[in-house]
Amino acid sequence: MKGGDTVSVKFDTPRQLKYDLYIAVMKRNKVFSEYDHVTIHHPGIKKLAEPDYEVEGSIIILTLPPVYEKNDIYGNVHLEGEEEERDIIGYCIRLVSGGLEKEEKVANVKGQITKHIWVSPGTWELTVGAYDSTVNSKFNSELFEETFSVPINIEVT
Repeated sequence: MKGGDTVSVKFDTPRQLKYDLYIAVMKRNKVFSEYDHVTIHHPGIKKLAEPDYEVEGSIIILTLPPVYEKNDIYGNVHLEGEEEERDIIGYCIRLVSGGLEKEEKVANVKGQITKHIWVSPGTWELTVGAYDSTVNSKFNSELFEETFSVPINIEVT
């Protein structure tokens, strides 16, 4: 490589919250230079805003909220208004009414998503969360739970 050349590393399905990279250059004499250390942090997922919704009979029509980063790649928490929208794998919609619980996942999301959910009559508590390859119920369930919006009560007749 010549000066100014770049090397990129891509994590297709990152699972960790941070990665430590050690970078060195092999000189012409096949000896490595001293390495530089860089730590890259997963941006996390900020708690979602309440979704917009309408009720039509026994159907709740949700417009799922945009998803924003919680941190930058250096691990610093974004200040209010500085967050960047980010790509995710999907949303998790939770509805609870009395002893009934309904959970639906909406995967492969791009752009604004509207979801129709049929429920029985009653008062339903609704929360919406988001997940990616790192922040999800399998690998980092605590961070996944932190993505869920504040519960809202929806009356379905």
